[in-house]
Amino acid sequence: DKSDLSAQALETIQRAAVAYRTKGGAQIKATGNTDRSGPETYNMALSLRRANAVKNALVQAGVRESDISVVGLGESQSLVPTADGV
Repeated sequence: DKSDLSAQALETIQRAAVAYRTKGGAQIKATGNTDRSGPETYNMALSLRRANAVKNALVQAGVRESDISVVGLGESQSLVPTADGV
């Protein structure tokens, strides 16, 4: 139920931003996921908040906003398969 970025996530984002600047740009897709706990509509909104948190951190690190697309997958493509409601 959170969209806060951990220290490890921020470190990864910084490395991605450095690579972006070193290469002279790239197209980046920030994808948010959730588990299957809670209503599907809530999880979709949460996944978008998570993806937008990554996008905002990338922009703060010097990545052009126009080079970042945001996708929220909600619970439709969980990173770890679980039963509904888990």
